[in-house]
Amino acid sequence: MKKLIQILMLTLCALGAGPTVGSAAEHPRAAKALSPAPQPDEEAPGPPRGRVRTMLHGVVNLNQADEVALELLPGIGPAKAKQILEHRKAHPFRKVEDLTRVKGIGRKTLAKLKPYLAVAGATTLSEEEALAKK
Repeated sequence: MKKLIQILMLTLCALGAGPTVGSAAEHPRAAKALSPAPQPDEEAPGPPRGRVRTMLHGVVNLNQADEVALELLPGIGPAKAKQILEHRKAHPFRKVEDLTRVKGIGRKTLAKLKPYLAVAGATTLSEEEALAKK
């Protein structure tokens, strides 16, 4: 019964009866129902459709990378980068798997990061923006 009353109130408002106290215009969905629908022939200007994704190329040497390079890694923010640096001061990384000794980095996180990690050589990690299709 409430739904029927709401529909009738919305219809009355749409026909121009105007809002009254306790009417559908006060209902949260009324503004959406009463707002004009966008025209299908109007194209909104803007960036190309699709998502812009950041693609990573290269590796990060865990024993030489600075905080900025570590933050390029997926899921590593400023706090976690600092934890990695602090751990590295006391215990240099001998293998990539040693990263799990840093609190908050487990097997799943390591699995996501492993393609971008190294313990020898230069840090070559860079990011490139690419348009991903929906």
